[in-house]
Amino acid sequence: LSEAGITTGVAVAPLIPGLNDSHVPAILERARAAGATQAFTMLLRLTREVRPIFEQRLRAAFPERADKVLNALDEMRAAQSAPGDFGQRMRGAGPRWEAARDLFELTKRRLGFASSSPAELDALHPRPSAPQAQRPRQGTLFD
Repeated sequence: LSEAGITTGVAVAPLIPGLNDSHVPAILERARAAGATQAFTMLLRLTREVRPIFEQRLRAAFPERADKVLNALDEMRAAQSAPGDFGQRMRGAGPRWEAARDLFELTKRRLGFASSSPAELDALHPRPSAPQAQRPRQGTLFD
């Protein structure tokens, strides 16, 4: 895609401390080698309904690491002032999150990835706008 001029990127998500966070540099290196120019990461978010299922499967697949992973997630979430707030749900807080985020950001910068904040992405890739008369009218539910 990137060879055809299409902007490509990689989502290192969900970031799961103690499980896949050590793979971040390798993921970014391989993505960059494949032509990706942008990257972002998000911390795993476990809703009340999903957490028991995740925990059960984590303990079955990685019994020796499950407590480490769950404690790290709890630590990253406990430091948040309002973890359920929109925009904050996919980020962590505290020293452990800062270390994971710094590893991601430093590796991203070292490899030459573009910055990928929403405002910067909008500036790089503006949405096409058509004159009002040319825009198709959205139908109503019962047309």
